[in-house]
Amino acid sequence: MNLLIKNIAELLDIALKTTSFDEMLLLKNHSSMSIRRNLARNSNLNQEIINSLLYDPVENVSYIASINPNNKNFERTFANLRQIGRASCRERVSLSV
Repeated sequence: MNLLIKNIAELLDIALKTTSFDEMLLLKNHSSMSIRRNLARNSNLNQEIINSLLYDPVENVSYIASINPNNKNFERTFANLRQIGRASCRERVSLSV
């Protein structure tokens, strides 16, 4: 399938439903945040694509990738966030005292 000739609506649909690893590889680097976000919602993603999307510069894309049901690192991802949040709270408390 030639993704270069598809319009944005078609690409959004493909990103959400594709099972082709080659298409996922192309779409994960697309300039449109909406296409990358739809790809992050795709229930056919493998861990390699999820890992790439976890570090997307757009936080909404990385968040959606982090909660994808295929994310094998889901617990570790949120455990790290909880630790960061606790450290941040401790810093705020020590600054206010």
